[in-house]
Parts: sequence; C-alpha cells; structure tokens
Amino acid sequence: AVVSTQSTGRVSDSVEIDSRIHARLIGQRGKTIRKIMEKFAVDIKFSGGETGNTVTVEGNEQNVDECKEHLLELAEEYMDAVLEREESQAEMSQYSRPSATALLPTAPSPRLGSTYEVHHAS
Repeated sequence: AVVSTQSTGRVSDSVEIDSRIHARLIGQRGKTIRKIMEKFAVDIKFSGGETGNTVTVEGNEQNVDECKEHLLELAEEYMDAVLEREESQAEMSQYSRPSATALLPTAPSPRLGSTYEVHHAS
C-alpha cells in the first residue's frame, strides 16, 4: 500500500521480504543497507521481531519503486543461498557421524545372574 504525503512529495511503500535474510540486507553495522539508502535516496525500515517480514521504503515515488525492485532482487538471490544452505545442512545431518561418546569402547558389563568365585592361592 503506497502512502503519499502530498506536501513533501514523499511516498512510503512496503514490501514483504523473508525475515531470515534481513540481516544480510542490513549487512555488518548496517553498511549494506546504508549504501542502498544512499544509492536510491530513500529511508528503509525493517519491522521488528523474528517473523516480521515487512520492509518499508520511504522517499520520492520513482526512487521507492526502484529501491523496492532492487531489494526484491537481492532478497531472491539471498533466499536461494539460505535455502541451499538449509538443504545442505539437512543432508549433512543425515550422514553425520555418531557422537564421540558413542565411539568410545565400553567395558563389558557383568551378566545378570552370573556368579563369581574367588580362589585363594594356598
């Protein structure tokens, strides 16, 4: 939904981007998102929480549209990488080795019901 503020000529529009890739879009210390905001001369806000997928872009209408398109392209690229990583992690867990403790030899436990005789040397 595009929200327009006539007096300033600025618009605000949101786009849905999977929250799992928000950190990648933002970058270390916000470096990546700041570059995007400068390039398109817009403000970008991410909704809070782990399940908040909404990203709001605010600025002049053409810049907002171009920025949204750019964000969606990046999101698609990043999402492919996330899904590939999740897939390979799932595959790896199928073939993972048993834990180290399972590999340690265990002493044979005495059988229940066996009797032990002690012989003294005379």
